[in-house]
Amino acid sequence: MKNKIAFEFFGQLRMWDIQDGLENLKNFFNEEGFSVDFFGTFWDDDYTNSLVDKGEFGNFKSLQ
Repeated sequence: MKNKIAFEFFGQLRMWDIQDGLENLKNFFNEEGFSVDFFGTFWDDDYTNSLVDKGEFGNFKSLQ
């Protein structure tokens, strides 16, 4: 059985579209034997909604 780890991101998103470390973080923990889940609770604003529409949160298990 794999160990599990979860990350919760929350708040108002700023410059999310230029971040590139989330996949690297997931890969690192996978290589160390962890199953990784991402969760997000973000503001309901135009920026966040545009990212949701683009499918930018495909790695997230849950998004509010």
